[in-house]
Amino acid sequence: MRKISLSLLLVAALEPVLADDQKASATPLEKINRKIAAEPKYQSSAPLYGLYVLDDAHKTRVWAVLDKTSPDKKVYDVLYFDRNGNGKLTDEGERIENEQGSFELGDFVDPNSNDRHTIVKLARNNKGSVMFGLNWKGKHRVGGGYPKVDGPYTMFGKTAAEAPIVKMVGEGAFAVQTWSAPKSLKIGNSDYHNDIKFFVGHAGVGASSFSSVMHPFLPKDVALEATLIYESTACKKTELKTKLTSRC
Repeated sequence: MRKISLSLLLVAALEPVLADDQKASATPLEKINRKIAAEPKYQSSAPLYGLYVLDDAHKTRVWAVLDKTSPDKKVYDVLYFDRNGNGKLTDEGERIENEQGSFELGDFVDPNSNDRHTIVKLARNNKGSVMFGLNWKGKHRVGGGYPKVDGPYTMFGKTAAEAPIVKMVGEGAFAVQTWSAPKSLKIGNSDYHNDIKFFVGHAGVGASSFSSVMHPFLPKDVALEATLIYESTACKKTELKTKLTSRC
């Protein structure tokens, strides 16, 4: 079988599920000030920093910092989570402990909009990857952050300035990112590893910072249109347009 290289142009027909566009006045994610107003005294010599943006106007910014109960602890078993979004990590109730490094955070009420996001969770695995998730306004699940290709999920930064920024929002102008995309496809091969899969969500700042809005938030009549641009071994370029309707 001949192999083909892969390049993609995607257009998402998402108008039925979009809110009013607030991006004109929003501070770009990459220009957000990563200064924390107040920090506790950490036990770990190397606390880890992440920043989550929870609205499309980029006003609701929530710091998450992983710490340890003692300097010699192997697991990051303490999380400082900015529950009220005021940029301080010293307020009451913002220090959570869990021996396994998996934190159930309950609900988060957006201080700017009063929207309530439910089942908020943050977990760090033994390889250092951090996954954050919530039910957006109590509805569809948003999770992040994901890499473009196979690799670790979000890795928190060693300083606030190095913190990844993950936009956890279930509305707005969505972006599309490949999910564990193969470097090449084999013509005629229907194997699972020969598939192309995509996330719909929001791009963040830093490696593995894409957030995904989980199925089945898209209406059944909304599909992604993909243009597959490939070149054969005979150097013949072909474009193939198709709609991606399968959900997983």
